[in-house]
Amino acid sequence: MALCATLVFSKAARLRSKTSFFSFLMDFKIDTKENYSIIRLPQTVLDANMAEELAAACRQLSQNGSLNYIVDLALVPAASSDSLDALSALHEACYGQDQSLAFTQYNEAVLETFRVAGAQDVLNLAPTLQEAIDIISMEGLERMLGDWEEGETEAQESDD
Repeated sequence: MALCATLVFSKAARLRSKTSFFSFLMDFKIDTKENYSIIRLPQTVLDANMAEELAAACRQLSQNGSLNYIVDLALVPAASSDSLDALSALHEACYGQDQSLAFTQYNEAVLETFRVAGAQDVLNLAPTLQEAIDIISMEGLERMLGDWEEGETEAQESDD
């Protein structure tokens, strides 16, 4: 059974603690499931500031035990090209820590920004939420299989 929790980063929460996890300038809604967290971005342009705050949210979620992220762009009307460096860095940081990251439910304007910059070749883009969940699940299975194969190789080497 999936653990479901919803965190909404509100203005009231930001006022309570300027240095805490809730001090983001953007309002993210986060649904935490058993194997991933869905981060829903607010209805605003995805720019460098929002991308940096998304990265900070992922770092905090990671510290709290969430290792895989689906970023829901359904409400985002457009993305600026200056967000792509931060998104690419977030992607690299996640995969460097054996985590998964996928972006989903983007509109044509956001996709075009990603295409022009070549980001569709770097980022995991999934048109639907289910496809993003499938990406996260498959990558988790690949990591488990890789760990199992490493264990088998080590066991064979110690037997020799």
